[in-house]
Amino acid sequence: IEVALKNNVQLEIAQKQIQLSKLKVLEAKRNLGPKLQFKYDEFGGRVPVAEGAGHYWGRKLSVEYKQPLYYGGELWYGLKQAEVNINIVENDYQRIKNDVVLQVTKSYYGYDKSKKALDIQGQLLEEVSSLKDISQKGYEMGVIDNIEYLNVQSQQNQVNFQYISSEEDLALAQLILQQAMNTEDPVDIYPIGEARILDISLNTCYDLAYANRPEMKLNYFMTEYYLYDKKIADAKSMPKVDLLGNWGHKVENYYKQDEPANYLSHKFAPEWYAGIKVKVPMGGNEVGYTYTREVWQPTISSFVHGSEAWSSAFTFDLLNQFPVWNEQNEADVSFSRAQQEYNKVKKEITMEVKENYFKYRKAIVQLGVAQNKMEHQKKQVEYTVLQNELKEAPLSRLIEEMIKFSEEKFSMYQAIHDYFVAIESLNKAIGLLDYFDPHEKGALKG
Repeated sequence: IEVALKNNVQLEIAQKQIQLSKLKVLEAKRNLGPKLQFKYDEFGGRVPVAEGAGHYWGRKLSVEYKQPLYYGGELWYGLKQAEVNINIVENDYQRIKNDVVLQVTKSYYGYDKSKKALDIQGQLLEEVSSLKDISQKGYEMGVIDNIEYLNVQSQQNQVNFQYISSEEDLALAQLILQQAMNTEDPVDIYPIGEARILDISLNTCYDLAYANRPEMKLNYFMTEYYLYDKKIADAKSMPKVDLLGNWGHKVENYYKQDEPANYLSHKFAPEWYAGIKVKVPMGGNEVGYTYTREVWQPTISSFVHGSEAWSSAFTFDLLNQFPVWNEQNEADVSFSRAQQEYNKVKKEITMEVKENYFKYRKAIVQLGVAQNKMEHQKKQVEYTVLQNELKEAPLSRLIEEMIKFSEEKFSMYQAIHDYFVAIESLNKAIGLLDYFDPHEKGALKG
């Protein structure tokens, strides 16, 4: 599991999305504060004057700012939406992780089952080969007829074929596990121990799934995300108020051509402007108002004195609110779709929990049946061994019972495998991978 999680590309991408979503939160917080721009200007040139060509030179160091005062909650809702988005991508990461873990776990159990199947077939092949040698000697001595000898030989070929098939199944199971782990390195496993029968309530599984399943949380947060999207779109139809300003120091000097360039008739002195900007949507239109006060240092056009001024301006944008209306409608649609998706996911999870719960109940029944059939067939083999020793049953009959016993033994391992997979699938269905532990105490958990 650790190797699979480390090598999974989807998880790597999801981790980057989590980091990106946290940066988005920082960006949204930054949008609540002032926008600052620090600027340094240096300038000069030549202008015509009565005495001939004149020159000017100057520099300015300033900071310009814009502070949102009121946006109808748009910026605040943007921050809350960014915080909700972290929950979305984190639960998406957990969803991918749960899928990877279940895939690896199933592959691990499948590999374990294939190894045990190969052991069963190997042991059976050894026993049948030994009986085949006895049959051949008996045939050569004339105490076993040709039909019985050919029957035993056919059974030995059948068991050998099953052994080869088990080898191929094991190689395929290892490949599936390697693919689940996303590695090409050879993989071997520790065998799984005995199963521990659990008593699980279906209603408990429902409650756990609704509270912990990443898909449920993800779609819940998606609904909340689009709710904020709707609030942001509505806020864009509210008035917006910005505080504007600029503060700095400036000097601009005039000098004649025969004077040195560093001649200073003016010194560095402060200049600034401050104002407020308001935009008010009205129907499909928008009315704007801006008021500023400003103080400027002398320039070549105002050589002796600086200037003070104020300005007031109104603007009217005709029918520029259509994009806002479209955003509001799109947000309504997205919110409704998110609610529908949440209900759809809840139904799908309910069905998934129910299906895996029934597989778990079925696996328990299969375990009991397989155990009884294996014990029965074991006694049947023991009985046939006694019959063979008393010359009441041929070797082919004994081999037939041994083959049946190996089949029942494999069915037992298959039932254990199905039980483990059902429990792990149920854990994934409720969103808690380690909640139900189907392994006996001290047994290795895949």
